[in-house]
Amino acid sequence: MPYLIEIDFEERPGDETIVHRVRNFGEDLWRKFHTGDQAKIDLNAVDAATTRLELTLAAPQHRDHVIRIISTILDQHYLAHLARISEKTHSETQ
Repeated sequence: MPYLIEIDFEERPGDETIVHRVRNFGEDLWRKFHTGDQAKIDLNAVDAATTRLELTLAAPQHRDHVIRIISTILDQHYLAHLARISEKTHSETQ
């Protein structure tokens, strides 16, 4: 059963750049995962994102590695303090 990782970003009053920053972050995630088999992120969803991104894990055993990569890229984009990572099984999203 696929697992979903959700990354929600806190909106702060006066921060007009959050959508742009989230999309740039999402594009880096897509570049990291689009050719692999650990996780998938939809580039169209990244382009439409505002304050949430979702990745689908191919298998639960990839969870820790994928979350480490997400955390590293969050740090690179100076978004770690605005992000909340949560997880769901595919059945919880329906």
